[in-house]
Amino acid sequence: MRSKIITLVILLALIILTISAININENKDNKFNITTSFYPMYVAVLNITDGVQDVSITNLMNNQGGCIHDYVLTTTELVTLAKADVLVINGAGMEGFMDKVISNFEELRIIDSSETIDEIHEECDSSHKEHNGHAHETNSHIFVSVKNYIKQVQNICDKLVEIDSKNKEKYEFNTREYIAKLQRLDEEITKEVCGFKNKNIVTLHNTFDYFAKDYDLNVIGTVESEHGETPSASELATLIQVIKNNNVKAIFVEPEYSIKVVDTIAKETGAKVYVLNPMTSGKNNKEEYINIMKDNLNMLKE
Repeated sequence: MRSKIITLVILLALIILTISAININENKDNKFNITTSFYPMYVAVLNITDGVQDVSITNLMNNQGGCIHDYVLTTTELVTLAKADVLVINGAGMEGFMDKVISNFEELRIIDSSETIDEIHEECDSSHKEHNGHAHETNSHIFVSVKNYIKQVQNICDKLVEIDSKNKEKYEFNTREYIAKLQRLDEEITKEVCGFKNKNIVTLHNTFDYFAKDYDLNVIGTVESEHGETPSASELATLIQVIKNNNVKAIFVEPEYSIKVVDTIAKETGAKVYVLNPMTSGKNNKEEYINIMKDNLNMLKE
């Protein structure tokens, strides 16, 4: 029933969009309009296009925090897509909810930044797939890995150069500069985390799996197997025992979520609760990815 309602909303929005399409095309400026799917892609494009003339950047889901797997585009966001020359997406299944919508924009060029990146695949039972309409077999949070984000930035640059070749030199210069900063960030995190004696942690979701893989952190359990799914009593008891057995000192949650069950786990185990930022929202600042990751590093050190 829920999927039918979502489909109906999308169809109605597309009808409205079609009616206004003539006016959109008439009023479309001469700028190269780049639209990004959500925040980390927006920050990447801000850096790649810095100082490039006649380029306009719009973030589609502006400061939409938390999981966007089940997001429903508004009519305003559909109009934004109609004006776009290029849509930059994370890929790896993150924007799967947009597939039907994007198919209606035949001239819209898509830059999938996940190309060439090794993805983490996870099993999902059939009942969950039937309930949610998608299996979430691929962990889509590739951007939380600094190493992967470097690849994403390069992928976006390469595709922009193909599409907008007149700005090739500027795109490539900016990309080299930004990747150098990201590499220094990666080296800093590696150096600090290498000195940790206890690397066993518990996270709220699977959001930080790529980050943990990069720096040899051991995610020995997650509170929720999927976003919004509260663990059963037996799952909770098992997780508490795992935390005790593995001497876990930290449970990491995300700023967009307030989960009472985490406090229960902390009380039962003595582990402390800390907040890590998954980079799904933030300031309109090209340095913000680095700033947020440094804040996360400081939290890990604490």
